[in-house]
Amino acid sequence: MFWMRRRPALKDTALAMVDPRSHDTVLIVGGDAPALAGQSSEITRLNGRTAVIVRSDAERAAVEKAASDAGGLVYTLISAELAIPLDEPPFQIIVLANVLAWPAAQLSARLTDVARSLAPGGRVIAIAGVARAGAFARLSTHASTVDEKAIIATMTGAGLVAARKLASENGVDYFEARKARP
Repeated sequence: MFWMRRRPALKDTALAMVDPRSHDTVLIVGGDAPALAGQSSEITRLNGRTAVIVRSDAERAAVEKAASDAGGLVYTLISAELAIPLDEPPFQIIVLANVLAWPAAQLSARLTDVARSLAPGGRVIAIAGVARAGAFARLSTHASTVDEKAIIATMTGAGLVAARKLASENGVDYFEARKARP
């Protein structure tokens, strides 16, 4: 009976925007998305690596619990400024969780730091906003309050190419840019 078959789970929107592969090295800057870190670590656990930079031990515990629940491994670093260490190898995907919480004056410098830590051809995914809560949150049609042009211009100004808005869902906007290949 076809209606009794179990359907595969649909991907979470954030995970679909990041789209990690099993061989990717992923860095998530900020502990605002522990579920995304857990899902990504589940995918990259064999051949890749997922690392997360968090601000506190509480964020670290939430990220490690999400990874454990998903069956993945995650490498966590604690940094109050969410700075990427210089000794880390280049990453293929860097996710900036809740980029709107960053001070506007520091966004350009942080994106330049991100571009330095990105492998040639690698992608940056900026997540702007926080998902609305409630049973009918996905049905609301409120306009986004994110200045799309400013985020895209800041990404381009940091030396990234092909900056664009990927999607907007449930009050969260997703942006992508790439590091040019030599």
